[in-house]
Amino acid sequence: NMASPDFSDDDGFGGVRPPRPAYSPRDLMRNALVFSASFAILEGCISATIIISHEVVEHHLASSVSAVLYLFFALGTLVAPALVRRAGVKRSLVASMLMYAVYTAAYMAPSPTVLYPAGAPG
Repeated sequence: NMASPDFSDDDGFGGVRPPRPAYSPRDLMRNALVFSASFAILEGCISATIIISHEVVEHHLASSVSAVLYLFFALGTLVAPALVRRAGVKRSLVASMLMYAVYTAAYMAPSPTVLYPAGAPG
C-alpha cells in the first residue's frame, strides 16, 4: 500500500508556492469591502448597460449582443477554474472586470462591428 504524496505546497505547475503572507483581520475586512464595492459598482454598470442598450441601438442588435455576452459568460465558466489557477485570483478578477468595462464602453460607439466583439470577452 503506497502512501499518497503530499501536494499541499505544489502550485500545480511543477513549482512550489511561496508561503502565504499573514493578513490581519483589518486587512481582510478592508479587502472584502473594496471587493464588494467594486463588484456592486461593476454589476450596476452592466445591468444598466443591458437595460439601456435597447434605447441606444435597435432592439434586435441589443438582444443579440446580450445573448453573445451571456453565451460567452456561460462558456467561460468551463475554463475559468484553469485560468484562475494559472493567473491567480486577483489577476483573474481584474481581467474579468476589465472585460466587462470594455463591454460597457462599447456602447459609446454602438455599431455591430464594435458591440459583438466587445460582448464576446465580456
